[in-house]
Amino acid sequence: GTVPKPHQTFPSNKSSNPLYQGGFISKFLEKILNGKFGNFIENKLKTKLKPRAEKKAKLAGPESSIIISDQMLKFHNHDKRKEIYKKWLLSLQNHN
Repeated sequence: GTVPKPHQTFPSNKSSNPLYQGGFISKFLEKILNGKFGNFIENKLKTKLKPRAEKKAKLAGPESSIIISDQMLKFHNHDKRKEIYKKWLLSLQNHN
């Protein structure tokens, strides 16, 4: 199979997340936010917050490894994904 790139996300363990355990609140939120209303809210938030986040990212500089895109928002400065990815690749090589 193909090896995922370090910027790709991996599926979370939905069974351990209370929002995915099928409760009334999670079903209600999923129903209300899935569709036109959810898209409306997402677009409003994106329009308002993305420019603000981009301005702050410029102030932090490229070494901060902040990611702002339509698919991902990452604001913490200490990004361990490359390190973890290298260790994961090494562990795959050791198993072969």
